[in-house]
Amino acid sequence: MKYEAAIFDLDGTLIDSRRDLAEAVNVMRKHYSLEPLSIDKVVSFIGDGVTKLVERSIAGTNIDLAEAVKVKKQAYAENLVVHTVFYEGVLKMLDWLKEHNIKIALTSNKPVEFCKVILDEMNVSHYFDAIYGGCDNFPLKPAGDMVQIAADSIGVATDKSIMIGDNWTDIEAGKNCDCFTCFYTKGLGKVTEVQPDFTFDSFDQLIELFSKKFGFSKKQ
Repeated sequence: MKYEAAIFDLDGTLIDSRRDLAEAVNVMRKHYSLEPLSIDKVVSFIGDGVTKLVERSIAGTNIDLAEAVKVKKQAYAENLVVHTVFYEGVLKMLDWLKEHNIKIALTSNKPVEFCKVILDEMNVSHYFDAIYGGCDNFPLKPAGDMVQIAADSIGVATDKSIMIGDNWTDIEAGKNCDCFTCFYTKGLGKVTEVQPDFTFDSFDQLIELFSKKFGFSKKQ
Protein backbone atom coordinates (compact mmCIF):
# COMPACT_ATOMS: atom_id res chain seq x y z
CA MET A 1 0.00 0.00 0.00
CA LYS A 2 1.21 3.49 -0.83
CA TYR A 3 1.20 5.93 2.09
CA GLU A 4 0.34 9.60 1.68
CA ALA A 5 1.18 11.54 4.86
CA ALA A 6 3.73 11.83 7.66
CA ILE A 7 2.48 12.78 11.14
CA PHE A 8 5.19 13.83 13.60
CA ASP A 9 5.55 14.32 17.31
CA LEU A 10 7.65 17.37 18.26
CA ASP A 11 9.77 17.11 21.43
CA GLY A 12 12.24 14.26 21.23
CA THR A 13 11.33 13.57 17.61
CA LEU A 14 12.06 16.70 15.60
CA ILE A 15 13.63 18.86 18.31
CA ASP A 16 15.87 18.29 21.29
CA SER A 17 14.22 20.59 23.82
CA ARG A 18 15.34 18.88 27.00
CA ARG A 19 17.42 21.74 28.40
CA ASP A 20 14.78 24.44 27.87
CA LEU A 21 12.11 22.19 29.38
CA ALA A 22 14.30 21.36 32.38
CA GLU A 23 15.19 25.00 32.99
CA ALA A 24 11.51 26.01 32.93
CA VAL A 25 10.70 23.27 35.44
CA ASN A 26 13.49 24.47 37.69
CA VAL A 27 12.35 28.10 37.46
CA MET A 28 9.00 26.82 38.68
CA ARG A 29 10.62 24.80 41.47
CA LYS A 30 12.72 27.82 42.52
CA HIS A 31 9.50 29.84 42.74
CA TYR A 32 8.42 27.40 45.46
CA SER A 33 11.87 27.27 47.11
CA LEU A 34 12.56 23.74 45.86
CA GLU A 35 15.96 22.44 44.79
CA PRO A 36 16.55 22.07 41.03
CA LEU A 37 16.16 18.73 39.29
CA SER A 38 18.68 17.28 36.87
CA ILE A 39 17.94 17.42 33.16
CA ASP A 40 17.74 13.62 33.06
CA LYS A 41 15.19 13.62 35.87
CA VAL A 42 12.99 16.15 34.11
CA VAL A 43 13.29 14.22 30.84
CA SER A 44 11.97 11.13 32.63
CA PHE A 45 8.79 13.12 33.42
CA ILE A 46 8.15 14.25 29.81
CA GLY A 47 5.66 12.76 27.37
CA ASP A 48 2.17 13.13 28.83
CA GLY A 49 1.63 16.87 28.61
CA VAL A 50 2.54 19.85 30.76
CA THR A 51 0.22 19.04 33.66
CA LYS A 52 1.73 15.59 34.19
CA LEU A 53 5.23 17.03 33.81
CA VAL A 54 4.57 19.57 36.56
CA GLU A 55 2.73 17.05 38.75
CA ARG A 56 5.73 14.72 38.66
CA SER A 57 8.11 17.63 39.24
CA ILE A 58 6.39 18.66 42.50
CA ALA A 59 5.50 15.19 43.78
CA GLY A 60 5.57 14.95 47.56
CA THR A 61 4.75 18.63 48.12
CA ASN A 62 1.51 20.42 48.96
CA ILE A 63 1.87 22.87 46.08
CA ASP A 64 -1.30 23.66 44.16
CA LEU A 65 -0.94 21.89 40.80
CA ALA A 66 -2.96 24.33 38.72
CA GLU A 67 -0.94 27.27 40.03
CA ALA A 68 2.36 25.43 39.47
CA VAL A 69 1.36 24.68 35.88
CA LYS A 70 0.79 28.40 35.29
CA VAL A 71 4.19 29.26 36.78
CA LYS A 72 5.94 26.63 34.66
CA LYS A 73 4.14 27.64 31.46
CA GLN A 74 5.07 31.28 31.97
CA ALA A 75 8.72 30.37 32.57
CA TYR A 76 8.77 28.20 29.46
CA ALA A 77 6.92 30.74 27.30
CA GLU A 78 9.74 33.22 27.95
CA ASN A 79 12.48 30.77 26.89
CA LEU A 80 11.08 28.38 24.29
CA VAL A 81 14.06 28.12 21.95
CA VAL A 82 17.10 29.23 23.93
CA HIS A 83 18.85 25.85 23.76
CA THR A 84 16.41 23.87 21.62
CA VAL A 85 17.84 22.46 18.38
CA PHE A 86 16.79 20.09 15.61
CA TYR A 87 18.06 16.56 15.71
CA GLU A 88 20.65 15.90 13.02
CA GLY A 89 19.01 15.22 9.67
CA VAL A 90 15.57 16.64 10.48
CA LEU A 91 15.72 19.55 8.04
CA LYS A 92 17.01 17.28 5.27
CA MET A 93 14.11 14.91 5.96
CA LEU A 94 11.52 17.73 5.95
CA ASP A 95 12.96 19.01 2.67
CA TRP A 96 12.66 15.52 1.19
CA LEU A 97 9.01 15.27 2.18
CA LYS A 98 8.18 18.71 0.81
CA GLU A 99 10.04 18.04 -2.46
CA HIS A 100 7.96 14.90 -2.92
CA ASN A 101 4.69 16.69 -2.09
CA ILE A 102 3.97 14.54 0.95
CA LYS A 103 1.46 15.95 3.43
CA ILE A 104 3.04 16.73 6.82
CA ALA A 105 1.23 17.16 10.15
CA LEU A 106 2.36 17.73 13.72
CA THR A 107 0.70 16.22 16.80
CA SER A 108 2.25 17.07 20.16
CA ASN A 109 1.16 16.81 23.78
CA LYS A 110 2.89 20.17 24.28
CA PRO A 111 0.40 23.07 24.44
CA VAL A 112 -0.46 23.98 20.87
CA GLU A 113 0.40 27.65 21.33
CA PHE A 114 3.97 26.69 22.24
CA CYS A 115 4.23 24.33 19.27
CA LYS A 116 3.33 27.10 16.85
CA VAL A 117 5.77 29.60 18.35
CA ILE A 118 8.62 27.07 18.31
CA LEU A 119 8.00 26.13 14.68
CA ASP A 120 7.84 29.82 13.75
CA GLU A 121 10.99 30.69 15.70
CA MET A 122 12.86 27.77 14.12
CA ASN A 123 11.61 28.74 10.64
CA VAL A 124 9.88 25.47 9.78
CA SER A 125 6.17 26.29 10.04
CA HIS A 126 5.89 26.32 6.24
CA TYR A 127 6.61 22.59 6.10
CA PHE A 128 3.45 21.66 8.02
CA ASP A 129 -0.01 21.30 6.56
CA ALA A 130 -1.55 20.95 10.05
CA ILE A 131 -0.33 21.62 13.60
CA TYR A 132 -2.07 20.17 16.64
CA GLY A 133 -1.01 20.25 20.27
CA GLY A 134 -2.38 19.91 23.75
CA CYS A 135 -5.65 21.78 24.28
CA ASP A 136 -9.08 21.33 25.82
CA ASN A 137 -10.74 20.07 22.63
CA PHE A 138 -9.47 16.47 22.65
CA PRO A 139 -7.45 14.13 24.88
CA LEU A 140 -3.68 13.87 24.70
CA LYS A 141 -1.81 10.96 23.16
CA PRO A 142 -1.88 7.93 23.62
CA ALA A 143 -5.52 8.57 22.73
CA GLY A 144 -5.79 8.58 18.97
CA ASP A 145 -8.07 11.64 18.72
CA MET A 146 -5.35 14.15 17.88
CA VAL A 147 -3.85 11.90 15.20
CA GLN A 148 -7.28 11.28 13.69
CA ILE A 149 -8.10 14.99 13.65
CA ALA A 150 -4.75 15.83 12.05
CA ALA A 151 -5.22 13.20 9.34
CA ASP A 152 -8.77 14.39 8.66
CA SER A 153 -7.59 17.99 8.39
CA ILE A 154 -5.06 17.15 5.65
CA GLY A 155 -7.45 14.85 3.86
CA VAL A 156 -5.52 11.60 4.32
CA ALA A 157 -6.84 8.40 5.88
CA THR A 158 -4.99 7.31 9.01
CA ASP A 159 -4.28 3.89 7.52
CA LYS A 160 -2.37 5.74 4.78
CA SER A 161 -0.44 7.85 7.29
CA ILE A 162 2.89 7.24 9.03
CA MET A 163 3.14 8.30 12.69
CA ILE A 164 6.65 9.20 13.85
CA GLY A 165 7.55 9.73 17.50
CA ASP A 166 9.98 9.04 20.31
CA ASN A 167 7.63 7.82 23.04
CA TRP A 168 5.13 5.08 23.77
CA THR A 169 2.37 7.67 23.69
CA ASP A 170 3.10 8.38 20.01
CA ILE A 171 3.26 4.71 19.08
CA GLU A 172 0.02 3.84 20.87
CA ALA A 173 -1.76 6.88 19.42
CA GLY A 174 -0.69 5.83 15.95
CA LYS A 175 -1.70 2.22 16.54
CA ASN A 176 -5.08 3.37 17.84
CA CYS A 177 -5.67 4.97 14.42
CA ASP A 178 -4.20 2.19 12.26
CA CYS A 179 -1.17 4.27 11.26
CA PHE A 180 2.17 2.75 10.35
CA THR A 181 4.33 3.71 13.37
CA CYS A 182 8.00 4.72 13.59
CA PHE A 183 10.03 5.11 16.78
CA TYR A 184 13.09 7.41 17.06
CA THR A 185 15.58 5.81 19.45
CA LYS A 186 17.59 8.97 20.23
CA GLY A 187 14.67 11.02 21.52
CA LEU A 188 13.42 11.68 25.04
CA GLY A 189 10.98 8.82 25.53
CA LYS A 190 10.70 5.06 25.38
CA VAL A 191 8.43 2.31 24.11
CA THR A 192 6.58 -0.16 26.32
CA GLU A 193 4.72 -3.32 25.43
CA VAL A 194 3.23 -1.84 22.25
CA GLN A 195 5.96 -2.12 19.64
CA PRO A 196 6.43 0.22 16.65
CA ASP A 197 6.39 -1.04 13.08
CA PHE A 198 9.78 0.55 12.40
CA THR A 199 12.63 1.74 14.63
CA PHE A 200 15.28 4.20 13.46
CA ASP A 201 18.24 6.04 14.96
CA SER A 202 18.99 8.41 12.06
CA PHE A 203 16.80 10.46 9.76
CA ASP A 204 18.61 9.06 6.73
CA GLN A 205 17.12 5.71 7.73
CA LEU A 206 13.70 7.36 7.94
CA ILE A 207 14.10 8.85 4.46
CA GLU A 208 14.93 5.38 3.14
CA LEU A 209 11.72 4.06 4.70
CA PHE A 210 9.74 6.99 3.31
CA SER A 211 11.09 6.36 -0.18
CA LYS A 212 9.54 2.91 -0.06
CA LYS A 213 6.32 3.70 1.79
CA PHE A 214 5.52 6.78 -0.28
CA GLY A 215 6.39 5.03 -3.55
CA PHE A 216 9.61 6.79 -4.56
CA SER A 217 13.04 5.40 -5.32
CA LYS A 218 15.91 6.41 -3.06
CA LYS A 219 17.47 8.56 -5.79
CA GLN A 220 14.41 10.72 -6.31
